[in-house]
Parts: sequence; C-alpha cells; structure tokens
Amino acid sequence: MTFEYSESKTLQNKIPAFGTIFVDSTVSLTTCASICVQRKPCQMVFYNAETRRCILYDFLVWTGTLMEVSFGYRALRLLNEGILHSMINILILPYALSF
Repeated sequence: MTFEYSESKTLQNKIPAFGTIFVDSTVSLTTCASICVQRKPCQMVFYNAETRRCILYDFLVWTGTLMEVSFGYRALRLLNEGILHSMINILILPYALSF
C-alpha cells in the first residue's frame, strides 16, 4: 500500500495528552501507517523512529488540543486510506501549516 501523509513540524516532539492509542509492540513507520488505515477512525499517527513506537490518534490536532512533550515523535496526518500495491511504501508530504 502507498500511504500519503502530511507531516506537521509544529507538532514535532509532542503527543496529545489524552485520547491516544499506543500500539503494544515496536513497529516500523509503514506498519504504524497500516494499522492506522485498518482502524477506520484513525486520523493521525505519532511515530518515534528511534524507539519504533507508534501512537494512533482518532482526531486532528487543533490549537486547543492539550499536548505534552515527548522527544523524538513525528506527527503525521492521514491524507488517504492507502492504495493497494505489492509492496508497502510511505509517501510523506511536507505540511507547512499546523493542523
């Protein structure tokens, strides 16, 4: 599958304080994205490449969303539900504005 995400630089090193769903095992970013797509309400993933931790979030983050500092996390917003291919890839698009 190919996943299209936009990455928020303003949310880098932050995760939502409430409403997050932690994936129990360490996973790749591709697997994290795939889990998000399979879980229909998922809107965003927060991923830490160093620890390989994946956090799913069912909402878009707004300026009023209570966040906490968590170093190493990237915030990625789902743009599509993935297109089936023989290999799983991730396309991350730059996102200049905070969402």
